[in-house]
Amino acid sequence: TLLHDDVMDRDTTRRHRPTAWTVFGDADAILTGDALQALAQRMLAEDPHPGAPAAAARLAGCVMELCAGQHADCALERRGPDEVTLDECLAMAEAKTGALLGCACALGAVYAGADPDDVDSLDGFGREAGLAFQLIDDVIGIWGDPHRTGKPAGADLAARKKSLPVVAALASGTPAAAELAELYDSPPPGGA
Repeated sequence: TLLHDDVMDRDTTRRHRPTAWTVFGDADAILTGDALQALAQRMLAEDPHPGAPAAAARLAGCVMELCAGQHADCALERRGPDEVTLDECLAMAEAKTGALLGCACALGAVYAGADPDDVDSLDGFGREAGLAFQLIDDVIGIWGDPHRTGKPAGADLAARKKSLPVVAALASGTPAAAELAELYDSPPPGGA
């Protein structure tokens, strides 16, 4: 998923290293992401463990939810700064990062033989952890030290991303919110 995300967001670095698309090109990065997804599904499909079918179904559902979240993220970027709500940002973040971490936690529970309620509880825990991770990532994407984060600070602002801190600031009703909205109404540098 990160291979695809880097292509879509045009991120050039991840954890202090060039992203796959910058080294190998868009097509190879996308195909590698597709192949890794197929490999994960195949590993579950071929696993004789009794929980494997439920795990495979849960992973497929996670990927579908993640795609819907990524689509929502892209759609938010096309909307004006005053047209995006905090609830939409939270739902988008949960559908992306939250679904992925929730699935990871749930798969561990499925393979451990946990009852369905415990599996769902661990999915919920992972979703909250994923949401927390995404919020921290959004904050460091604006104010983080590039030497520590491995990505340029302010790149999301320059690209006019509607991350949670940005939408919270835009919804604050302050003079700074009006100034930020005016900035977000202008085209990003480089015409992206």
